[in-house]
Amino acid sequence: MTKFPFPHYLCVMLALTIGYGCGGGSAAISPGNPNPTPNISVTLSSVTISLAPGGTGSVTVSFAVISAFNGGVEFTVSGLPATVTVTPPSLSLNVGSNSGTFLFNASANAPASQTQINIRGTAASQIVDTPASLVVTGPVAASSSLFQVLGGEAERAFYDESRQLLFVTNRYLNEVDVLAGSTLAVQNRVLVPVPYGIDQMTDGRTLVVGTLTQGIYTVDEDTLAVTAHLAPNQPNTYFNSTTVFPNPVAMANGKVLLTVGYSGFPSVDFAFGGSELIEWDSATNVFRQLMSEVQNGAGFSVGNLKRSADHKWAIFSTAQMNIYSSDSDSFTSSVGPVTDAQPYNVRDVAANPDGTQFAVASAQEVSFYDRSFNRLGTVSTNVGILQNTNAQYSFDGKRFYWGMYAPYVDVVDPVNFVELGNVTTYFGSGRTEFGSETPNSFLWIDAKQRVFVSSSGGVGAADGSSPNTQPPQAYQLGVGTPYSLKLNSLTPVSFLNYFLPAGTTVSVGGIPSAVQFGNPLILVPPASSAAGPADIEVKSADGRVFVSPQALSYGVSISAVSATLLPPSGNPVVTVSGFGLYNDSFTGGTVSVGGKPAPVVAANASGGIVNTLQQLAVQIPNGSAGATNLTVSSNQGTDTLSGVLSYIPSANILSASGLVQLLYDTKRNVLYALKPTEVDVLNPSTLQWQTPILPGGTAGSGYVSMTLTPDGSRLLLADSVTSLLTSVNPDNPSQKTDISLPAAPAGNIVTTSTGKVFVGGTNVEVDLASQIASLKFGLPAEYAATPDGTHVVGAEFGSSAGGVYVWDSVSDTFTSQGFDQSFWTDVAIANDGGTFAALSGLPGLGGVNIGFFDVQLHYLNTNVYPDLAQPQATEVLGAIYTPSGNTLVAPSGDSFDFFDVQTGILKGRLMAPESLVELNFPDVTRGNLALDPLGKTIFCISKSGLTVMQLSVPIDQVTPPSWPLAVRGNAATPRNAKAALRQAHLTEKSRP
Repeated sequence: MTKFPFPHYLCVMLALTIGYGCGGGSAAISPGNPNPTPNISVTLSSVTISLAPGGTGSVTVSFAVISAFNGGVEFTVSGLPATVTVTPPSLSLNVGSNSGTFLFNASANAPASQTQINIRGTAASQIVDTPASLVVTGPVAASSSLFQVLGGEAERAFYDESRQLLFVTNRYLNEVDVLAGSTLAVQNRVLVPVPYGIDQMTDGRTLVVGTLTQGIYTVDEDTLAVTAHLAPNQPNTYFNSTTVFPNPVAMANGKVLLTVGYSGFPSVDFAFGGSELIEWDSATNVFRQLMSEVQNGAGFSVGNLKRSADHKWAIFSTAQMNIYSSDSDSFTSSVGPVTDAQPYNVRDVAANPDGTQFAVASAQEVSFYDRSFNRLGTVSTNVGILQNTNAQYSFDGKRFYWGMYAPYVDVVDPVNFVELGNVTTYFGSGRTEFGSETPNSFLWIDAKQRVFVSSSGGVGAADGSSPNTQPPQAYQLGVGTPYSLKLNSLTPVSFLNYFLPAGTTVSVGGIPSAVQFGNPLILVPPASSAAGPADIEVKSADGRVFVSPQALSYGVSISAVSATLLPPSGNPVVTVSGFGLYNDSFTGGTVSVGGKPAPVVAANASGGIVNTLQQLAVQIPNGSAGATNLTVSSNQGTDTLSGVLSYIPSANILSASGLVQLLYDTKRNVLYALKPTEVDVLNPSTLQWQTPILPGGTAGSGYVSMTLTPDGSRLLLADSVTSLLTSVNPDNPSQKTDISLPAAPAGNIVTTSTGKVFVGGTNVEVDLASQIASLKFGLPAEYAATPDGTHVVGAEFGSSAGGVYVWDSVSDTFTSQGFDQSFWTDVAIANDGGTFAALSGLPGLGGVNIGFFDVQLHYLNTNVYPDLAQPQATEVLGAIYTPSGNTLVAPSGDSFDFFDVQTGILKGRLMAPESLVELNFPDVTRGNLALDPLGKTIFCISKSGLTVMQLSVPIDQVTPPSWPLAVRGNAATPRNAKAALRQAHLTEKSRP
């Protein structure tokens, strides 16, 4: 008998595709045959039979006489899956009629599979077996294991045993994701600003969510209604910075303990602890300080906070170990520092279900204590290093789980104080923290001892009931060649330099796949009739499972386009994301928009996506107003998204030079365009320039800013060369008044309802009634004001203090709050003064960080970008609210981003017909953008002059697209834009 090292169909395919030598013939004599020399040879018309669910496939069987043989041959088929049948059940052939056909029928619900079947020919005493591959070409599941792509990043979780739901905080999408416990299928996405920690109140139906904003939120699990609970302004004494409330712990007495962090944009400094301990009373909505740096000195830190399952006990570390009792609403502390409880050595803490035992974990050691702080036992591990992931007792308290800085969770017996083993939690390469990889993060252990982890833009679940007692190993396949496959075909994929010992099994989308071990390792994934990604699962001989999410893809599947709105001309470049978009590793496929060719400027435009999710930078052709289709074709196939893009009605570029600022005059319905020497006036209806404004008939010397008085009667101009504030009547420019300033204006100017004018960058206030300008220290660097002048806000620019300011019209003073490490670059306010935004961007970095505040200086929210719509250009100054105040328009070098003010979520992106004027330090110009009163026309200073863009609907009515979510493998996670900005701010802070 000829022995094959793996299935015959794989051998044949490898021989055809990569020149692998298989040897042997098309059939083999059964080992039981007393006559090893066959009288006949058997041939199949194909070694691979393919059929779709509900479809048919066939194979023709024939035999040839080798030696004297005159009898008949009966052929039968074995090894069929339950969802496939064959007719006829057998074929009876003879020398005169030596061929026949088997017809295979797949049921309508037949899953995708590849099965080795056997076609046996029986001739007298001879048995001839011929192997073949039966392929059902149904869709291959993206994830057969318990792994769910979410996008963004899962931070913390709470598992509701009664509802069998996993609630996951996803701060980079501003939402709490609700997942089915059994399947991890997404049930709901609940909007909560920058959520981090999460717990459940004792009523069993209310979640309390800690955030990296100035408040906490409660969520009704039945209705998913969200209620905000904003904390009073209490800036950190030592850092003069906004406090945030990342980690809540709900106690039996209705109180919620909160660790408090300082600053942050968004704060990660106290993700596992804080500078203060705050108690929130859910009955009275009162926040009370329990511990703080004020009491304990600079450098004081509250370590991570955990509670017992009965909500009666909580544990946290400072220099000592501290235990809180809900019965007495007080805490006790150890007399001296507990071993392993020194600051910065404690990585996490935990409490058993009834609070009779507490765990204190350091990097590789966990110690257990009773309520009297007596050490009960200590366990060390060599599995890895605990790196602030999570530590938790099992539901029954008989096991202790702690996540390692590796794809494993270590398991300890907290009764006998021995290590029980480890649980593999490999779901891709893990998370990206400020540009470098960090491990999978342990989120929760449920009553069934399923371990939930955050990884690769999603959540995975592993069986933690039977820890592996062997030392952990990392099995990896890496990136295969090719990793994008055609539909309905069996294509071998090779892996070089893999670490995968013989004896492991490999599945793709849950379907076992043939493997030839060696270097390269050869894998033949199942054929798929559906386009999209599929996971690769590797199961070792000892039962460990390693999952590489979306490591292969089939056909062509477009996931998203980075922009939703396009100008009819100008040919901007957008990013198309999806699977199978490349012809090979270096060249992209072809793209068309509305049937017109869209040249591919670059493949892998972001420079970070290295696995199956691919990106193409595409130059958009000119088009007519309305929705249009996008089509991508590559060697893997073709896909079209219908109506995914929309051209706006018009985009005009008016030639101009030297523009400094734009301002829309709603009283006269004209647009003012400031130049250093004059004010140009545009008729928005005709797009014709009118007579410019020359105050008093003379040109200015160096105008840098302008504003209108609340009644619209006067236009104010600040001149940095002459240090003058000029007041002019727009209806009669010959009427002007000059007011001398004690310092040259270095920023924008705003007017108030009380007749005061604030001059940016100078600490100067002007009283229009008396025409007196005076220095008034403690003012912000830049301002934004409502049109009626009743509300003025400001921000400190170019300073690590990140101060934000609100003006009190009664006292004519500003109240401020620090926002450490923010380096604001722009500020905007809603027309009604209800909210304002401070923006932070840096040259050379894509995107912008936005902090949304109310007039009480509460930090409410930040902006988030969808996974597949990351910004590619630097901030442009002049962000502006729409007239309704519901949307913030934030321009960048190539586009305009529309952010929903309430949620911080990107509603849409409009590409510009030409590049805009990007942020450039030092830059005193803020008003690069203006809107008409309907919020339907955008005016912006651009490379050639003035760009005017007319939308088909007001910006507020722009419908958010369905930004599909996709995991990025080893690539950057969606937060990298923010991370890069924040890291750059830290670098800027260290400069002299």
